[in-house]
Amino acid sequence: MDTPTAIKDISNQTYVSSKPVVEDTGELVLAGRKHRRVDSDVESTKTGRTFEGSKAVEYYLIALQVVLRKQVKWLVDEGKVSVEIEGIVRELWALRLRKVQFRDGYESGTDTEGQSQIFSSQSDGESGTETNASQSSRRKASTSGIATLVDTLALCYIATLLLRLPVTITDILSLADTGSLPYYQAIRLVQKSLTEKLPGQYQSLLEPQTTLKAEDLQRRVFDTAKQFHEDFGISMPAVNHPLLLYRWMRTLALPIEVFAATTRLARMLGLEFGFLFESVRRSDFPLRYPEARLMALLVVATKLLFPCDDRERHPATLQDLAALRIDWDAWEKAQTDLVKAKTEKQSTPMSHSETFALTDTDCQNMGDEDLDRYLDWYQTNLANETVREQGRAGKEADFRRTMMGMFPMPLSTEKTTPMASSKSPEQRDKLSQHLRETQANLTTLSVVSKPASDDKVNRAGTYYNRYREASELIGPIRVLYENASELGGTSLLGLVKAVFAVELRLEKLETRMRKEEASNE
Repeated sequence: MDTPTAIKDISNQTYVSSKPVVEDTGELVLAGRKHRRVDSDVESTKTGRTFEGSKAVEYYLIALQVVLRKQVKWLVDEGKVSVEIEGIVRELWALRLRKVQFRDGYESGTDTEGQSQIFSSQSDGESGTETNASQSSRRKASTSGIATLVDTLALCYIATLLLRLPVTITDILSLADTGSLPYYQAIRLVQKSLTEKLPGQYQSLLEPQTTLKAEDLQRRVFDTAKQFHEDFGISMPAVNHPLLLYRWMRTLALPIEVFAATTRLARMLGLEFGFLFESVRRSDFPLRYPEARLMALLVVATKLLFPCDDRERHPATLQDLAALRIDWDAWEKAQTDLVKAKTEKQSTPMSHSETFALTDTDCQNMGDEDLDRYLDWYQTNLANETVREQGRAGKEADFRRTMMGMFPMPLSTEKTTPMASSKSPEQRDKLSQHLRETQANLTTLSVVSKPASDDKVNRAGTYYNRYREASELIGPIRVLYENASELGGTSLLGLVKAVFAVELRLEKLETRMRKEEASNE
């Protein structure tokens, strides 16, 4: 269907019906009607008048478009992403609007008598003909299939993917969690004269109250990319796996041999690093996401070359990739210390995920530094120094302005943070130190080219341990899985299943090769 006339491409100004929306009295003036401004308090919320039907959907999408443009602007200005991303996101957004599932009245281009009414003077609680259950179902149906803030994050990620940038799901999630990339308080970026007329269910979509999980964003990215591929023939490139592997190996402090083993293992198993849009076997379902697939290969390669146990294994030559041994106890301690260093002495406000998880008891037991961080988050995201000059609140404008002058709220920290792929000099120094310590703890295994007797020599891959449940992970191997799942944008259980799926493929390949060798003999 055609894009509604009220929704235009992302530009420097949002347009409604070809007329710019400007901040004035906070109320929409309708042409051809006598209009009188109502002296209202705090954004005219007591009037209870909101858009309905197609008008509500139309204006909600305009508000969402404003947020999307703010996200792209941050990626260009602060994230140092190429300005080309603006054009890519604009085109993707235009395609996404074509597939928005509107209600029947909106799809047909004609509204019923009730839907054509722009304003509703009756609140939800005043209806005597509908039960609470039917009202809840109606609200859910009105927003089902419509674009949300998760879709805007997915579009930003897909745009970076089309630019072949080494940006991960975890990067986007981290930027949204810290508040750098608009998501949780996105409604504050939209003009109040627009958002105040939206129904409650649409306002809540612009102000998420639950933590966005990596797997939810992964799923939305996958579904959006699949839609673009099937409906518009857009081929999605593979993730930039060489740069991602380098980033992940450096963060996990793994030897460089893992890089070669991961790429070689992928070739052997016929696994690529793009989206698997076609139907996959049940055993391969955990591998449908590119980043999870790449991380699973990295974990399997690490377990093959550097098993986390005390069994003796010997390489055939010093050139073998498995000629070294990792001191896993020292590695675990270094990884734990690195995580503690990130969380201790934080000068930045808390992330949204941290604050959402807080309880009353947590707040009461906070130390001075944590309390400062929490109040910084509250000031940045909830407090507002704006003094209204109109309505009932305007009558107290002088008093509020005086109070703000007596108790200013200067932020002691920067609100924005750089792209998650770039680290501060202090973080880079600690990571480099961690890498040096890990490399120093590497030991060379004794070479046994040919056994002196008929005794079997354990090589790399023998006594390989497989895990089907997260509860089976203990010690350093659990730390490896946990840190890898966080970097790969999946849950711990999701990574366990993905790694097991790769191991099943490897087992089938080994069985087939042995049968071929036996038949040749």
